Amino acid sequence: AANPAGELILSLAKEDNKENIRRSNAICTSLALINFAQGIVEDFKKGRIYFPKDEMKKFNLRIKDIEEKNFSIHWVNYKKFWIQRNYQILKKGLGLGKRVKGKLGIEISMIELAALLLLKRMKKNDCNLFTRPPKISMLDWIFIFFKALVLKPL
Repeated sequence: AANPAGELILSLAKEDNKENIRRSNAICTSLALINFAQGIVEDFKKGRIYFPKDEMKKFNLRIKDIEEKNFSIHWVNYKKFWIQRNYQILKKGLGLGKRVKGKLGIEISMIELAALLLLKRMKKNDCNLFTRPPKISMLDWIFIFFKALVLKPL
């Protein structure tokens, strides 16, 4: 659902060329994956698990660990793999904010910076996605806003 929303926004802004859509889809996919990672426990409580079965098997991940909030070494290893893969997806979209005109470009730059910050925080060794998934604070948003302005002035 995220990719069509990004395409719609680009279309409404008349910025929906092939390259922008490609970048938007990468950013939207990455954001959706970040959202899944932030809500592992809540989604589990609702009966939803967003991990491919083959990867769960490959990394010896247990559903019971989510229930018990046991962020085992297997989950730590999977988190490293998952972050690297997600960063590669996000990287394909970075720079879209610079390509899009006006305020929308600044907003997209902010989204790119927020996604990078969340992945950086997830990468930390003490980041337990079962008990303390990373969030972005109001202060973070202020810094992100000013950084986005520097990247793409009005």
